[in-house]
This record gives sequence, C-alpha cells and structure tokens, in this order.
Amino acid sequence: MSELEYTGEFVVPGRVPYENWQEHVNRYLFAKSFVKGKVVLDVACGTGYGSRILAEEANTVVGGDISRDAIAYAKKAFVAGNLDFILLDAHYLPFREGAFDVVVSFETIEHLEKPEHFLDEVRRTLKGCLIISTPNGEYNSRRGFVNPFHIKEFSLEECLRMLKRHFENLQFFMQHPLTFKERLIKYYGYKLFRLLWNFATLVPKGSDLIKKFYLKIPSGGASDAYRIDVRFSVVPYQHGEIFTTIIAVAGINICKNAIP
Repeated sequence: MSELEYTGEFVVPGRVPYENWQEHVNRYLFAKSFVKGKVVLDVACGTGYGSRILAEEANTVVGGDISRDAIAYAKKAFVAGNLDFILLDAHYLPFREGAFDVVVSFETIEHLEKPEHFLDEVRRTLKGCLIISTPNGEYNSRRGFVNPFHIKEFSLEECLRMLKRHFENLQFFMQHPLTFKERLIKYYGYKLFRLLWNFATLVPKGSDLIKKFYLKIPSGGASDAYRIDVRFSVVPYQHGEIFTTIIAVAGINICKNAIP
C-alpha cells in the first residue's frame, strides 16, 4: 500500500492526530445509521475509511475524491464487494438524476470555489437526503484558527441560508460541544502543540518524539482504530452551545436514523 503523509488536507489513518481522527470517524458512525440498504455517494471521501464504514450497512457505496493519491490509497486500503472508489470533482457529479438514496459529504464545502453549484449537483443526483458537515466558522474565527486548505468557513446561519436554497427539509446537529475547561485546553493546547512542533523540527529526531506523543491513533487492527470516544459524538443542535462542527441532514425526503 502506498504511504501518504498527513498534511492536514485529508485524514490519513494512523497518521492523523487523535482528536481529528475521532471527530471524522464519529461523523461517519452518525451517517451509518441513515444508510441501511441504501445506495450511497460519499463526496470528498479522501482516503476512504469513512466510505468503508458506510459500506457496512449500505447496499452500495461509491466514494469519490479529486485527489488521485487519496483514491489510490482508498482502493488498496479498503476493499469490499459493495464499495467502489472513483476520481470525482464535487462541482460536477457524473451521475444520472436521482441516482442515490443518500449523499454524504463531510468537510467539503469549505474547500470549494462554488459550493452552491455543488449543492445543485447533489440535489440533482439525490432522491433521499444529504448528510453534510463543515467546521463551525464562527468558533474558529473566535480562536484565531485559520486552515490554509479552506477557501471559506461558514457560520451556522450561513449554512442554514445556503441549504434552504436547495432543500425543503433540514435538521441540524453539532459535534463536540465544549465546556469552559475544554475551550481553554483546545485553544491553548493547539498553540502549545504548534510551538513544540516548530521547536522539534530544529532538533534531530525531535519531531519523531512529538509525533509519538501527539499522534495517538492505534497502529493495530481496525477494531482498535475505530473505538468510539463519546466526546466526539454527533448530537442534536442546541441553541447557545459552543461547538466545533456543524452537521446537517437535508433532503427531498428526510432520512430516518437512530438519533431520536
């Protein structure tokens, strides 16, 4: 299997920081409860770990990404009879109208030049519901965090307005609502990590020590790597909460899932 470096652009199993891994995996575990027996498209699937999670319940899953390296990795790492991976530009979905029961697209719209065009394409190819996530731009703005791979990050209000232009039915969820203590740890912890990382790169083998401390993903089997950490579970949106990620279920027909 070809190795991929973790740059922050997409998740690489075994190389991504623990918190980022849990946030991504728990989104897919949430979506998994919507897809039993369905035909599913996973747009911007990255290295394919999430498409593989969905394939455990879905009838068929197609994972697509614009990165050739990510798709090559996915095809080798995650093989199943009901799972396929293709090169895909999210702005132009090469499928007929109503081809999919469910479209999943996590952490995508903030990377796109034309997110509205992407949503037009999703609507065209969909007969059920879209399950989508994006970072909470308002939260990231408050803590001064800028992701160099993101073109635009959206607030909850901006997401609401944009999705309402394309879909009749909306349900909002959130991920990782933060206590005051967690906000302090997350804010200062990130700054401390960057400081240590920058220092360690100047010291021989220093970055390896930092990686060993910070990248806590188990190197064993899938059952270890996909352990659930309830701190990162997707929960119904509650007004007034501070949270890291916006999740929406939007559709022509709202899918039923295991969340009350």
